Amino acid sequence: MRTPRVPRIATPRALTALFVVITSFLLPAAFGQAAKPTASAPLVELPTLQVTDTRELPAPDKWRYTEILGFEVISDASDRETQRLIRDFEIFRIALDKAYPMEKRPAPPSAIILCGKGKSFDQFVTDGKTGAARTKPTILLNGREQAFILVDLALKSVTSTDITADGSSGPMNLQYSIAQSRMGESGATEGDLSANNAFEINHYKQLCREYVRYQFSRESPPPPVWFEEGIAQIVMQMKVNEREIIIGQLIDVPTSNNGGSNVSNPGVQFSYGPGASSEDPEFNYALSQRKLLKFDEFFGVKRGDEATLNSVGYNFWAKQCAAFLHINLYGWKKSNKASFEKLLARARKAPLTPEIFEECYGKSYDKFLVELSAYIQAPAYKAEQHLVKGKARLDLPPPEMRDATEGESERIKGDALRLAGIPAVLRPTAIAAYIRGERDPQFLGTFGQAELAGGDRTRAEKFLAAAAPKTTRPSVLTDLAQLRLDAASSKPAGPKGKLSDKQAGEILDLLAKARTLSPPLPDTFRLIANTWVLKETPPEAEELTTLAHGLKLFPRDAALVYYTAALNLRLGNHEAVIALASYGEKIATSEAQRGQFTRLKAQIPAPGKS
Repeated sequence: MRTPRVPRIATPRALTALFVVITSFLLPAAFGQAAKPTASAPLVELPTLQVTDTRELPAPDKWRYTEILGFEVISDASDRETQRLIRDFEIFRIALDKAYPMEKRPAPPSAIILCGKGKSFDQFVTDGKTGAARTKPTILLNGREQAFILVDLALKSVTSTDITADGSSGPMNLQYSIAQSRMGESGATEGDLSANNAFEINHYKQLCREYVRYQFSRESPPPPVWFEEGIAQIVMQMKVNEREIIIGQLIDVPTSNNGGSNVSNPGVQFSYGPGASSEDPEFNYALSQRKLLKFDEFFGVKRGDEATLNSVGYNFWAKQCAAFLHINLYGWKKSNKASFEKLLARARKAPLTPEIFEECYGKSYDKFLVELSAYIQAPAYKAEQHLVKGKARLDLPPPEMRDATEGESERIKGDALRLAGIPAVLRPTAIAAYIRGERDPQFLGTFGQAELAGGDRTRAEKFLAAAAPKTTRPSVLTDLAQLRLDAASSKPAGPKGKLSDKQAGEILDLLAKARTLSPPLPDTFRLIANTWVLKETPPEAEELTTLAHGLKLFPRDAALVYYTAALNLRLGNHEAVIALASYGEKIATSEAQRGQFTRLKAQIPAPGKS
């Protein structure tokens, strides 16, 4: 028996029809045609960075490196701890594909950062809670181009109190009070573990949870956050051995930790597996003496709220997500399956209301909670068993580790810091690596983007230009193209304040290369359209199919729609301008943005006027 699959919502017919109308104005040539390259770029002279005393340079961080499918991994924990965790994580991914196959979408280059020394995790924290104030054992950083899962292996245990929902004063405010214990480099423990609710951090489970959240984030749009959390809670408890996968099974009696073994899973000695009594409890224990959350408290949680960021301890919202999914997916005879699928389909389209819930389930939410409470006390369910047949085994050797080069570790850390919004943290160690002679093009690209974020556009341009010929990331090229477009726009060399063909050609060459790299970025197509708007010579007719391709990939990117409409205004394609601008008014996210499209339509000459 397979887990009920989640219905997908197709692209609305109106949007599809509109896309056909819009792209018909951009000519029917094949999508994806790139701009013709011009002469190769000149050699770039890198900046000279100096210090007066080499003792001012911070010592290079010591990280170990390995690669698994879809991820680079750096770790400053011991090889033994790293290899066991990554091996078990790889087995989990194989088991997940068999027990709960998730929709596979093109994923960006991604990395896992395992922080095991002292407080190395603190450099990635943006909420100010570092050292003894740290509250979260993991961070998921998601971008269109890159993604990172960070795990604090130095955070060993937490003492948590309730997560409560307070709707008494306007919007719901989720509060999560948590103290924690961290092992320092000396082995000393920081923090207070005197409270009763002490939980051991299960880094394996937390890594699995973040991986599931990462996979769901690739969907467009992502599923409701309560669904995402519920599935994550269930699959991180999945039981795995060499021959068998069991998903949906609950632990009936608490067991003690047996030397790090997964006692609920006797076939595999998982160092991080479930089973220890001090670990995060399953929903049937955590909610057995709890009043369940009301409709707005449960379904009103939004992505990025505190409850969605940390599931360790008594996060009762996360436990209720698990209970809600469990009764619907594994409840006896699956009597709620059809109702649940209706509810999920509705939730993917718009926020849920009590009326929608009752339409789907044929009963009020409050009445459903009575049934859910009874289920929590005495779950009547059927877990799913998946057998591995033949000679196959769910087993893997530990990954091979090596020392990370300084360029590798600084690049991976730097890209994560930039995605977290704190690129300045990278600068001291990146400068030190550069002065010590690091010249890897991928590192230079990361360093250039950090300098750009810090406001040094001149130095950023040089680093990005040096990285451009060998970069594997399209954003390095789009950032460089934007810098050069800004510079050329300030000193246009063409007639009537337009960019000369040479100026525009250098920019379009970079963007043509960016289009060959994965993943595609909307910035690439925006810059192509904007450069053509400002260019001395308008684009060839067949070149407009490039923008049609961009609109197909990013139909709700308002900036891309605007620049495409502006280009069509310049070319005199007034019907296309009206179609694009009218569509832009509908997808605009602010009145200011909507006004830009309205003003663009107003620039269309009246009939009979040129």
